[in-house]
Amino acid sequence: MMFFSKFTPLTTLLLAPLALSTPTKRDCDYTCGTSCYSASAVAAAQAEGWKLWEEWKTVGKDEYPHRYEDYEGFDFTVGGYYVEFPILDDGEIFTGATGPGADRVIFNYKDELAGVITHTGASGDDFVSCDGDVFA
Repeated sequence: MMFFSKFTPLTTLLLAPLALSTPTKRDCDYTCGTSCYSASAVAAAQAEGWKLWEEWKTVGKDEYPHRYEDYEGFDFTVGGYYVEFPILDDGEIFTGATGPGADRVIFNYKDELAGVITHTGASGDDFVSCDGDVFA
């Protein structure tokens, strides 16, 4: 709790409510169904996927990262062939110890982010774009 006196500068009084407020919801740069992802979480998943891709290593039963064929015909803002890697809604990096979940980070062979997509809300085994994507 802050205490103020008649000698407290006006700027302190004006900024005090800002200093006391704390965010109650994490940053949602991308929303896939009910999952919320910050840009830094997307970047972390992409970095791990790229590292494995460069090392010719895969994790999990479905061997991620792997090539993404884009059967849905997304209008990604970067070109090339695409690679998919899971992004997990618990904030952890996918290691293959659990299932991949519904959401994926898509990047190209130059390690440029293409987008974030999800199985949530799509029919069958298809994907739809997540809210927040520039190509959506």
